Amino acid sequence: MKIVVVGGGEVGYNVANTLSEEEHDVTVVEEDEERAEKVDNELDVITVRGSGARPQVLEEAGIFPGCDVDILVACTDRDEVNILACWIAKRAGVKRVISRARALEFTDSPTWAKDLGIDVMNSPERSVAREILELLFVSSAVHTAELLDGRSGIYALRVSPNSELVGLALKDLRTLYPNFIAIIVYIERDGTGYVPYGEMVIEANDLCYIVTSREQDKIDQALALGADAGICSATEDVQKRVMALTGGRGVDVVLENVGEAVWSTALKCLVRGGRIVTCGATTGDQPGADLRRLFIRQLQVIGSTLGNPGELQDLLAWCAQGKVRPVVARTFPLAQIHEALALFEDNRQFGKVALTMEG
Repeated sequence: MKIVVVGGGEVGYNVANTLSEEEHDVTVVEEDEERAEKVDNELDVITVRGSGARPQVLEEAGIFPGCDVDILVACTDRDEVNILACWIAKRAGVKRVISRARALEFTDSPTWAKDLGIDVMNSPERSVAREILELLFVSSAVHTAELLDGRSGIYALRVSPNSELVGLALKDLRTLYPNFIAIIVYIERDGTGYVPYGEMVIEANDLCYIVTSREQDKIDQALALGADAGICSATEDVQKRVMALTGGRGVDVVLENVGEAVWSTALKCLVRGGRIVTCGATTGDQPGADLRRLFIRQLQVIGSTLGNPGELQDLLAWCAQGKVRPVVARTFPLAQIHEALALFEDNRQFGKVALTMEG
């Protein structure tokens, strides 16, 4: 593919290097002479000097009405330059434009990208942090990416020569490893890619691309902490699974802090006379009431703010004494509150995200 990268800094350099190694036709636009020279000397790309926000410079890089450029990646450290470069490229007919955006207001909502015709607007600072977390989560993965707004992940894992998987047909994988909740969607072997099929046998040094739900990891951690069972809402029907686990009876109490997204399912999981305790509405505070279910099954709805100040002090004392051990995913200093919020918004953590304050 023919790709133009606007920006030859750390991000742009690495993007151009990766794309060039994959034998794409890459042109880098950089206005800083020192950076441009580094790119020119070290990478197998074409270098154009100038600002990516100027139509004349982009034209020199091959972007003009009717051009054959497939992708423009704008990744300078200035959001305005990136956005303008993408806007110019899209109007010129570039098929796909991708913009780096450091300011949180650009990536917190899809509105900016949509209104400007930008296909992808992303923060590499967030993406790099996500990838590091994923590599920590799947320590043997050589590459990771997220799918479905973070609800699933794709991992590339190399099969070691001494792995028990060597010689195993894919159709037998789930039989021998019933807890393997993932799908192998692609296998790279000796430089050639294959779409997997049931009779295909795994070989040493295969690079397997696996798609799996991140929810399962959270379930595994909950089970390790003492939960009796876990349900992956991304892959299972929660109501049916609850009924199966309880022999068709249902549960006595549902404690939820999500609100609208789970309300209807939560009510259907209760036994006659059961109670639902709600202490949050992060997905919406106007769920369907389902009044007939409420009165026919004599259900109780209880609202809770989780306690008063005195009970909070008691809880903190129990924590200090080791009687209660809260699960804390990450701790950030107050100065890094934006990073903490980004982790929380990504719904990647298991447990609480805590802030520390000096003094």
